[in-house]
Amino acid sequence: MKKIWFILMGICLFCSCQDDTGFGVSESADGKTDILLQLADAPVIETRADGDQTDDRDNRVENVVIFVFDAAGNLINTPTSQAAEKTDNSSSGNPCYKIREYLPSNKHSIYAVCNYDKSAELIEAVKGATNALDGLKAHVLTINSLAETFKGAYVMEGYTETVSATVTVPVYRVVSKQEFTITFDPEDDTDQFSISNVAILNVPKKSKLIKDEYNHQTNSLDNWTGDAVYSTDGEAMAGNYIDRTVVEVETVSTNQYKLTLNLFENRRGGKSPWDIERELGIADRSEEEKEKIRQLYKKDLAEGKGEFNGETGFPYASCLVIEGVYQTSKVSYHAMYYVYLGHNNFGDFNVVRNHQYNYSVTIKTCDRADTRVWADGIGDVEFFASDAPLSSYFCVREALLYSPGTWEVYVENPDETPWLEISESPSYKPHKLGETLDDNCAQYRLTGGQGSHYIYLHADEYVPPITDPSQNSNYGERTATICYKRQNSNEVKKFTVTQKPAQLVRITAWDFNLAKKVEHSFFVEAVPGNEYLTWGFEKHWSMTMDNLISTGLYDGLSTSRKEYVMALWGDKRSGTYNDLLEFPAPLALEGAQEAAYRGPGADMTLVPLDIALGATLFKNRDRNGNGLIDYNEILWYLPAAEQLEGIYEAITDGTVELELNGETFWSSTPSVSDKGGITPGRAYYVKMSNGKRGIGLRDQQFRVLCCRDAEGWMGPEDGNGSGQVNNNTEWENKEENMPK
Repeated sequence: MKKIWFILMGICLFCSCQDDTGFGVSESADGKTDILLQLADAPVIETRADGDQTDDRDNRVENVVIFVFDAAGNLINTPTSQAAEKTDNSSSGNPCYKIREYLPSNKHSIYAVCNYDKSAELIEAVKGATNALDGLKAHVLTINSLAETFKGAYVMEGYTETVSATVTVPVYRVVSKQEFTITFDPEDDTDQFSISNVAILNVPKKSKLIKDEYNHQTNSLDNWTGDAVYSTDGEAMAGNYIDRTVVEVETVSTNQYKLTLNLFENRRGGKSPWDIERELGIADRSEEEKEKIRQLYKKDLAEGKGEFNGETGFPYASCLVIEGVYQTSKVSYHAMYYVYLGHNNFGDFNVVRNHQYNYSVTIKTCDRADTRVWADGIGDVEFFASDAPLSSYFCVREALLYSPGTWEVYVENPDETPWLEISESPSYKPHKLGETLDDNCAQYRLTGGQGSHYIYLHADEYVPPITDPSQNSNYGERTATICYKRQNSNEVKKFTVTQKPAQLVRITAWDFNLAKKVEHSFFVEAVPGNEYLTWGFEKHWSMTMDNLISTGLYDGLSTSRKEYVMALWGDKRSGTYNDLLEFPAPLALEGAQEAAYRGPGADMTLVPLDIALGATLFKNRDRNGNGLIDYNEILWYLPAAEQLEGIYEAITDGTVELELNGETFWSSTPSVSDKGGITPGRAYYVKMSNGKRGIGLRDQQFRVLCCRDAEGWMGPEDGNGSGQVNNNTEWENKEENMPK
């Protein structure tokens, strides 16, 4: 890897990209055609070799729609969404999928659309267009949040006009993949940098489904007017972008972080290295010097400032911003580092579909001579935190505090807002009677010394005291105030924390155990997460899981707690019943299988946080301070299928206000399990576009909602039993497909 940096530089940047896929087709005796979807490794454009960049999710095909057109662009087949069968029919050794489709004799072109969750709307739009092919080409994908660009499988598209006995159809991912490694490696070892947040600017909301051209023009220096976000109306074009989205980074080590994003294409153009060198007056420098200098001016180039003053710049170019506090031995700065995306680190602003971009960002200094660095000296205490409203469950939010001297942070009027506490621990740790109070315990006041400190805001659940859904509108957001200041100073600064209330839903459901209809009331969270997660319990069968197919349709709390027990202890009558846990199971479940995530010698990382069950259980609070989420502490849970249907009805009739954008959500209700462990098994989901229930494979990825029973037992104050919700690094995602 080339090391591109020098004494004035704040960040070093390397980037790379990848692409491509293909189909093969052969005729069969029954008049249908076997269409082979063969997915190839995506080629990489990069300044260093990183090996294979793809994973199973990059190449997954869950469903396919085939459109067949005649020479005039008329649709001549009946397109439907169908499952693709994984096969071994691949000469390249890469994943290969097969579908069967009838191809009329007057076929002229074949288009394939894979993994599109709105395929029904697409099919109707194509059928209703004056010219069907033009209708397909005009179709635009639209998102409301960054997370919607990848929902567990990439939307892909491709076409061919070669319709002989053997047909190859190139298929492209509609989005790009952006991978970042952020490293703090200061020139002065005494420097420190603490990240307050990382955000992506100018996220495209729109993309054409079908690529304009198939020759992969990857490095055009012109603004690409064919992109769906482009408009000659400046105000309209601004509306085609999400201005700023805060993203989470994974901490690899003390000074290194990783981040993966997916973006629609955003080809904003660029400037050649020769033009940049001429305008900067460095054309006569050595190549090594030019390479070092050019990248320092990319932000000025993007904005048409400084050495490029008077130029139009490259508005709406996508950019990653790393914000935090940079401390030197003499002065501290509120600093922002701007990483403009593109094919190089100095003059290209093109984000192209079906490419993977790898960025290695090294923060070395806080020198404002580098135009990509914004820095402002800090002379007083500062507090950096997101002001987005918290959801209704037990929440924790990270904040970064910097002070040049001793400091004090406290909750204003805690008697009026006892629901908000602070600590220096991301996990909620109650202060138990008789124990020493330390900074990791939840409390109302903290103090500390000079430098940067991470403070965690812990909010209690916000469940209004209402008994009927018609009362939901009686409760709005609640607020509390965080005060921060230098110790012994009278100047107090304030930060407002906002939390939204849960909303009550009531359903009538059939209870199989009681053999009668019952009324069930529960609360639903106000701010659903944007993550797309697998259901979990892949390839796991048990009698308890089978029983929940019928008994787990409406009571998500009971279902979630039973699945929690299965995950930790397994079923009681198993020959391999888990006796490694030192504490007893709270339920003696009947069945014949071992625990879903345990085996001989397994450690205590039992329920992964990146599956639906783990993500919802982690929204509960460790009330007894044993570092675990116990059985009796599970109040917020994954709703059952009929509860999700009830939420849809409540949104439709106006008793609940919730932005779900027609997405698909997992329920806690399982469907069939594969006792042989060949397929991952299935579970129920509900589409919030129509409130309909469906069955998905457990390794598919959908969104997750969190609910809480209105009459839910709060549990004893000290809790009992033990358990754990944590991440399992050995979790595997197996590929399988089913029709939608």
